[in-house]
Amino acid sequence: MDMRLIMGMFLLLASSSALASEVRCDNCTEAAYKANALAGGGVGTRYVYDLVKGISRKYEISSSCEEGRVCSSEATPMPVEPDFSNMTVELAGYHAATAGQMSSWFTLHADSSIHNLTVFDVGGPGAGRTQLASWLTNTQAPTIRNALPAAGVALHSLIAAALNIFKNSVGQTNVTVVLADGGQITLVYEPINNTVTVIEGSIADKFGNIVPRTIGDLDGAHFDYSHEPNGPAERKMKDYLSIFGVRVTGSVHWVCVGDSRPVCSPY
Repeated sequence: MDMRLIMGMFLLLASSSALASEVRCDNCTEAAYKANALAGGGVGTRYVYDLVKGISRKYEISSSCEEGRVCSSEATPMPVEPDFSNMTVELAGYHAATAGQMSSWFTLHADSSIHNLTVFDVGGPGAGRTQLASWLTNTQAPTIRNALPAAGVALHSLIAAALNIFKNSVGQTNVTVVLADGGQITLVYEPINNTVTVIEGSIADKFGNIVPRTIGDLDGAHFDYSHEPNGPAERKMKDYLSIFGVRVTGSVHWVCVGDSRPVCSPY
């Protein structure tokens, strides 16, 4: 084999083993930070961060071997980049504010931009959901992002290590949107890419009755309109179910049974 190819492979393996990695160590001592850095094995740059104390440390891990192949590793402290340090401090604040859950739930109310949308417009994929997603990511995202760590910072500009601890530490960010008709839909917001994904099964009208995405969602579903018997909400739901070829017998409250051809009758 060509010696240049061998050397190229060696350098590639050596560089990959030296990539920076991150270790979380909450409420640790200085000795524990160093021990955790060494525990990762290998050589290269290793960051240790503490979300209870808001502390971050950086070490360069090296290895040396004596005669007889007795090897030892050493963790040399290094200056921590401001991006990583600042991210750790912000994440620590988020950790405290969420009681360690590292996740948030926001409730937004539809404004004039989407006043035309009803819960039935977003029941499944289509123009309604596209309009809702555009409204959320284009006009409401700043409200959400400002409540998350790294507010006002372009996440893509962070060093890879800081971006990794953000992705690995911040849990699911849910956003419930209350539409003009009182119905609700919950989405997961991804702050790094500024995208949203609907949580299927979360869509309901103002009385909490599920708005099915597919006919299969109807099996076992209960509907109760006792707060507004034979009102507009009930009529709209029946019209919506007719799209699936489902006819509801009775009124006020009913249950649907069956997978492919559900029957909806009073209970």
